[in-house]
Formats: sequence, structure tokens, C-alpha cells
Amino acid sequence: MPDSLYEIIERRKIIDHRGFFLKTMTGFEKGLPQAFGEIYVIKGDEGRARANHYHDAATEWFTILQGQVRLNLKHVDTGEVASILLSDQAPVTVRVNPRVAHSLVGVEHIDYILMAYTDVRYDPADTISHVPIELQVTSWPVPQPDLRADQRNDLDPGQKDAG
Repeated sequence: MPDSLYEIIERRKIIDHRGFFLKTMTGFEKGLPQAFGEIYVIKGDEGRARANHYHDAATEWFTILQGQVRLNLKHVDTGEVASILLSDQAPVTVRVNPRVAHSLVGVEHIDYILMAYTDVRYDPADTISHVPIELQVTSWPVPQPDLRADQRNDLDPGQKDAG
């Protein structure tokens, strides 16, 4: 049982010419399971590339929250490449496996905001620099219309709202 009503945890926002980076969960918070990784939010600018690295151990999941971003991928062993347009108009989550270099490039005339989860806590030795991956978009999600809660099949009947 918690010994107080709540806890406020200070966070460090890193801001530079590409946008910002903010870890929302580090894996060290009280009460988390031992195997928890990190959750973080990235704000990026149109046309600016960031990431340009890969991990030997970490797997990451990316979900766009606002705007559009091109996620360029290249497997460092096989050379296989892909470019995926992530858009808030067709939100999806993309899992990026270990040893897959990734670059994020903003593509709209507005900034983008992306949320990510990694299955391990940050280890600088597991973030290996990679040259920027310059690719054209080869796949993208098909936009789906927004559905009212009573039209969505992912809610059980007790969760439907008045819409």
C-alpha cells in the first residue's frame, strides 16, 4: 500500500535544434515490475532527422501522437530497408527490433510528437550511431475514419460511451 496519496517525479526535457526528448517513465519508478523498460516522448521538427542509431539489445515501439514522421529502417546485418510514414490520421504502433538502424524525419509543415517504449532501461553502450538512412516512403498506414466508441469493436459493451 502506498504511504502517501501521490508522488510527483521530476523529469528532464532535452531540447535542441531538432525538437525535444522527454522520458515519461525510466523504469526506476517505485512500484514498477522489475522488467519494465522506459517510455519517452519525442518532439521533432519538419525535415529534421533524429535517432540515426540502432541497438544490439533493445526493442522499441513507436506511436505517432501528432503530425507525421517518416521512420526509415535498415537492418545492419542484412541491409534490408523500409520507410514507413507514421501519421496521426492513421495511428499505428511500429515495433523496431534489435540491430535495425532507425531514423525519424519530420515530413509535415508542423512539428510531430511521437511516443516510444523500449523494453530495457537506457544503456549508452547499446545505442550505436548509424549514418542517416535516406529512403523514400515505401509503405504507410491506410487512413481509417474515426469511429465513435459505440461503433468500435475493441470496446466491450460496458465501455461504450454516448459518442
